[in-house]
Amino acid sequence: MSKTNFLNTTLISGSCTQGTAYRNFSWNYDYSNAQSFTISLVGQGGLPQNGNQFTTSNESIAFSNMFCSWNQFYVRANCSDGSTSEWAGPINF
Repeated sequence: MSKTNFLNTTLISGSCTQGTAYRNFSWNYDYSNAQSFTISLVGQGGLPQNGNQFTTSNESIAFSNMFCSWNQFYVRANCSDGSTSEWAGPINF
């Protein structure tokens, strides 16, 4: 299974120092066998398998009320046969 690509994140509004950051995360997956995606948010140098993980069926997800303790993200594809791709990332934000 191939990795996701073109990872991107954008601050929509707010500030992480005040815990009001609203941030969008997006990526591309060029194959049709992905059933869902897992995004992992970690602190600097954190491992994706130990991060705060969220699953979505879309190629983007947004979070509100974020603090600065998370500053990198990874994403992987989850396939219908139960397999997963390698983690793509990290992307710093």
